[in-house]
Amino acid sequence: MSLKEIKARIASVRSTRKTTSAMKMVSSVKLRKAQQSIECVKPYSSTLRTMLSQLISSNKALTQTPLIAERTVKHCIIVALASDTSLCGAFNSNINNRLKKECDALRQQDISFTVIPMGDKVAQFAQKQTDWNVDLSYSHLADNKEYAQVQNLCHFLVTEFLEQHTDCVKFVYTHFVSAGQQKVDMQCVLPFPYNDFICNDDASLNADYIIEPDQERFFGALLPCVLENLCYSLVLESYTSEHAARVIAMQTATDNTDKLIDELTMMYNKLRQQAITNELLDLMGGESQN
Repeated sequence: MSLKEIKARIASVRSTRKTTSAMKMVSSVKLRKAQQSIECVKPYSSTLRTMLSQLISSNKALTQTPLIAERTVKHCIIVALASDTSLCGAFNSNINNRLKKECDALRQQDISFTVIPMGDKVAQFAQKQTDWNVDLSYSHLADNKEYAQVQNLCHFLVTEFLEQHTDCVKFVYTHFVSAGQQKVDMQCVLPFPYNDFICNDDASLNADYIIEPDQERFFGALLPCVLENLCYSLVLESYTSEHAARVIAMQTATDNTDKLIDELTMMYNKLRQQAITNELLDLMGGESQN
């Protein structure tokens, strides 16, 4: 490789570094905003959880509602949360792998299923599976964090469940642990997993609520709100995990470009020094002949 070629490659790598560094800063800002969104939802989620725990603990008969009642699973809906774009490490491939694993497990149990992808990457992957039933109605929601959009999805899932078109609804998503750690997980939302929402805090269970007109009607209105909040929280976690993964990926790419620039610069200096040495040797050889 000539000096000119090495110099051109160094300039190219430096240009790439500017891009990866800029993408990292943009994703860092989006990650911070996404984390703030999760923090804003927590007080509302905590209050709903406390109210649900109080009601179920005081009246076990409430768990006989159709949204909680379990039945033999003959059909399952799997909602897969990914992203519309790449450059976020293994974020999308991990979701695709987990989704395929879940679908293969359902097929082995002779359970039919429908995949609802949220995000272009998982939608493209699902469409390539010729033996999958794929519903693309909500594939555009990956980068849309509006509560109303998630609410529409919840209404659709509840209707499918209550009309017995499906017996189980699961979300495959990326759980946000921290900015440096995310893991793919699965959450069953229907039948509603009320046991996960029961709080053992005595103070919460002994809360003095005045419920009107009665517990049954109030519980019937509260449960859909809790379900919508659960789905919205999963969407927020996936969105936050996406940007956390992109920050890590862009930081790694930036570090790799720095390393490559150092290696190319060292190679350039060595070749340049060798060229200068050869020229000096030629000059000295010419003088000795004279």
